[in-house]
Amino acid sequence: MAGYLQPWKAAVVLALLGAATAAVSGVPFGVTTSYLKWMAGVEQGLSPAHVASLPIYGTELVQMTLPFGGGLLTGGAGPALDAVALMQYPLIGGIVFGAALSSYLLGEWCWYGRVPCRQLAAAFAGGILMAFGSRLSPGCNVWHLWGGLPVFALQSLLFIAGLLPGAWLGSRLIARIVLSKETP
Repeated sequence: MAGYLQPWKAAVVLALLGAATAAVSGVPFGVTTSYLKWMAGVEQGLSPAHVASLPIYGTELVQMTLPFGGGLLTGGAGPALDAVALMQYPLIGGIVFGAALSSYLLGEWCWYGRVPCRQLAAAFAGGILMAFGSRLSPGCNVWHLWGGLPVFALQSLLFIAGLLPGAWLGSRLIARIVLSKETP
């Protein structure tokens, strides 16, 4: 099948990228803080005083010194371009660009204008739940799988213990509610 990459090959490439990132920066991959940064930027334009009053936007989540030189880099969830933006924006851009390029090269690129309302509602609700969960636990699913699990961090082990039944339940709900041909 054209464009198919065996899962074990993808896992090896991702493991090498994750290990290289952690070795260079001392911090594993993550993406959800960038989403919070984007929203902080939007909110900064609407209500700067509110952004300044929220502790999450002022907290420095990352402090690192790159091994090849330079001073201390810091970053957090606030709207500034900082170490978090330096690490996470290129990752998100690479995911989007790589997926678009892959689908284009395989001749599968197309725009869909009529997404079913159920699918939109499920994606929105899932995004809200994922964002809420990533704020409750110290990190997103990417961070727990690439950062915490390899070092057996307790919160990442608990994350995995909740991820497995949650993914099973979510797949059942998607099959029953979102992909169902019947309308409620």
